[in-house]
Amino acid sequence: MSGVQLMNFDDETKRRDLRKMKTVATGFLVFASIVYLFCRWQESTGAGAWVGYVRA
Repeated sequence: MSGVQLMNFDDETKRRDLRKMKTVATGFLVFASIVYLFCRWQESTGAGAWVGYVRA
């Protein structure tokens, strides 16, 4: 019986960890998108050449 309970605990832990990693990955994607859009906006306003390097 304890093997079944241990397996359920492991499954819940894996699900929680997976949800956490998905949240972190989505956060990184949103951050990168914001940086990209900011650099595109800076390029259109005539900012320095550094913007192209950051946007790349």
